[in-house]
Amino acid sequence: MASSYNAKEEDGHRPGAPGSVGNANRGRKPDNTAFKQQRLPAWQPILTAGTVLPAFFIIGLIFIPIGIGLFVTSNNIKEFEATSYYAEATSYYAEATSYYAEATSYYAEATSYYAEATSYYAEATSYYAEATSYYAEATSYYAEATSYYAEATSYYAEATSYYAEATSYYAEATSYYAEDNYEYIDYTGKDESSPCYNCLKNPSWNSTTPCTCTVNFSLEQPFELEHPHTVPADGAVGVEVEGHQAFWTCDNKPFILVLTTVPPHTDSLGVSTKTKAGLSNVFMYYGLSNFYQNHRRYVKSRDDSQLNGDLSSLTKPSKECEPYHTNDNKPIAPCGAIANSMFNDTLELFYIDPNGTRTMIPLMRKGIAWWTDKHVKFRNPGGSNANLTVVFKDTTKPINWHKPVYELDTDSENNGFINEDFIVWMRTAALPTFRKLYRIIQKKNNMTPTLPRGNYTLEVTYNYPVDSFDGSKRMILSTISWMGGKNPFLGIAYITVGSVCFFLGVVLLIIHHKYGNRNNSSDIPN
Repeated sequence: MASSYNAKEEDGHRPGAPGSVGNANRGRKPDNTAFKQQRLPAWQPILTAGTVLPAFFIIGLIFIPIGIGLFVTSNNIKEFEATSYYAEATSYYAEATSYYAEATSYYAEATSYYAEATSYYAEATSYYAEATSYYAEATSYYAEATSYYAEATSYYAEATSYYAEATSYYAEATSYYAEDNYEYIDYTGKDESSPCYNCLKNPSWNSTTPCTCTVNFSLEQPFELEHPHTVPADGAVGVEVEGHQAFWTCDNKPFILVLTTVPPHTDSLGVSTKTKAGLSNVFMYYGLSNFYQNHRRYVKSRDDSQLNGDLSSLTKPSKECEPYHTNDNKPIAPCGAIANSMFNDTLELFYIDPNGTRTMIPLMRKGIAWWTDKHVKFRNPGGSNANLTVVFKDTTKPINWHKPVYELDTDSENNGFINEDFIVWMRTAALPTFRKLYRIIQKKNNMTPTLPRGNYTLEVTYNYPVDSFDGSKRMILSTISWMGGKNPFLGIAYITVGSVCFFLGVVLLIIHHKYGNRNNSSDIPN
């Protein structure tokens, strides 16, 4: 059956339809424009060897040098750490114990044979005239027992040697135990000999009576400089890494310390022979382990509007903060689980002069937070010049804090929501073992090391409990390079991506050269 095409029917006009319906349909028709009628020219890239191969080679040639530069820069930040003598000593000790047990077994067996041979010998002597054969057999047993006894003596001597070696390794491992984990002073206090053991069992999280402990250590070289020494002082522990040595002590007890440095060339006095190359600020971090700041509910437990200084959110916090939303029928400021669990240990560093005088190392509280956090994300309610005591009068402190937010610092530019310790803590970590910047030790001048060689004391006001989640705390000293701290991942990633692109470019170039010119003139079937 034939049918005719009617443009009006396509536009919604049907014969016999009311005029109002036709007008309504015409009104719903899209405008006759290139955009609405989809007549815009489209870019249809055609991937050819002439475009793909140069792209792969260019990416490879750009990424590989960048990755090498980042990797070399990261590796130039040296970290002194001891070899795992403890694990090796444990292996030797277990092996020596095995040899000792085996030797004891042989010795017992040889003793049994010797007793048996002695019995046979006595019996053979008694019947010597009558039983010559018994005497010969007894002599054979005696010879065999003597051989076993000699072998057991040899095993016993070898086991004694292994045991002495294992004892030596164990003693050495005891002195190196702390360095086995790397790069920090662990003051958790899990060991009964630790000066912070009592504080671990009775932390002063929300107590007015703080628990304090002291960790002593010494630097045999300026912290920022990597310079080999010859003979350490009496009682010092020495570690050699890549041809260089670092020595330190800690009350003759093991502790964990690795010095992270940017290595210049130094003279015999430990002063850089390059133009002030090795002298820089030293950064003090605190570290926690087994603390999951990346938990979904923990990360969401905050009110960004409140932290940004919104007055309505100050008195009516977000429900995301629950159960740390209100306390005693008053809104909590700052609310949420992140703020409630803020790290509140106090760390102080002292330098011990040769005459015994203690000198406090100045620690900079400001400059440790990101600029955008300090000036954009975190603001005090009522403006920068507001009286914080009045502003926060209708709120209460977080449950686990021992003072309100407006008493975090005496400096008005570092108090309240813009306190930098608070800001640093509120930036949650991605992994359960992390470190956060605590203080900055500024360099004195271009010729004096920031942390000179000598004895130091770390005084800890032990407030933060970690025993409940089987965590640990540590203090880290570090320097940085232009790309930050020691982190080879970015350099390795650039090198990997660049190498893969370059390799794929070579493979595709070979394939194109080998198969690209074939069948260029073949007919394409309809």
